Amino acid sequence: MASPPAPPISGVVRHLQSPVSGALVIFYNLGDTSLIRSRTLNDGTFVLASAPIGVYDLIAYKKGFLPSLIRVWHQAIPEKVSSVEIALLPRRPVPGSAPKVTDIWEVRSRIPSDVLREIELEEGGESGDASPIADRVAVDRALGGEVRTVADVAGTENSLSRTAVGVRGGLPNGWKYQLRGEYSVLSEDPGDAEAFATGNSAGLALDVAPSSDDRLRVATRRNSISFG
Repeated sequence: MASPPAPPISGVVRHLQSPVSGALVIFYNLGDTSLIRSRTLNDGTFVLASAPIGVYDLIAYKKGFLPSLIRVWHQAIPEKVSSVEIALLPRRPVPGSAPKVTDIWEVRSRIPSDVLREIELEEGGESGDASPIADRVAVDRALGGEVRTVADVAGTENSLSRTAVGVRGGLPNGWKYQLRGEYSVLSEDPGDAEAFATGNSAGLALDVAPSSDDRLRVATRRNSISFG
C-alpha cells in the first residue's frame, strides 16, 4: 500500500493585522538543509502543497521589513495541516518607539547563511514582483571590491609606488558599508648624494550608511618622512 502524501504547510504573513502580499517565504528543512521558496498572495497567504515530515524554519521577508523566522515541527498526519502566522516588523522603528537594534542581529544570527543570501538577492531585485533569476541562481552579491597598484613610476628625481584597496558591501539589516585604504611611497633618486629622503603616506576610511538619508564616515591618515 502506498503511503499517504505528505500534508501541506500553509500560513499567512501579516504586519499588525494587515496581510502582506508578495512577501518571500522560505521553507528551510533543518534535516537536509534544503530550501523551497514561495510568495504570499494578495491576502497574505502561502502554501507548500506537500512537505516531507521534519522540522522547518519558515522565514518571511519583504523590503521595508525585518526578516521574521518561525520554527515548525511538521508531522505526517494527513488530516492535519501545519498552519502558521508570521508577523513582520518594519525595518525603521515606529515614530515614538525606541529602535530595536538588537532585534536585527538576533534575527540575523538565527537565519542560515543560505537563506541570508536569498534575502540579499531579494533586497537587490525589483520591488514587489518575483525575480525568476534570483529564485534560481544563488549568487552572493553582498561583497565587492577592487585593488589598484602603481609601482616604481619614475620621474626625473624621484619614483612613486602606490597601492589602493576598496571593499564595499551590505548587511542583512540593510546597512551599506565601504572600506578604502591606500599606501604610497615617494623615494628620491639618491644619485651620488650621501643623503636622500623617502616619504610614506597611509590612509584608511570607513563609510557606513544605515539608510539612504544617514551616513557616517571615520577616516585616518598618517604621513612620515625618513632620511637615508
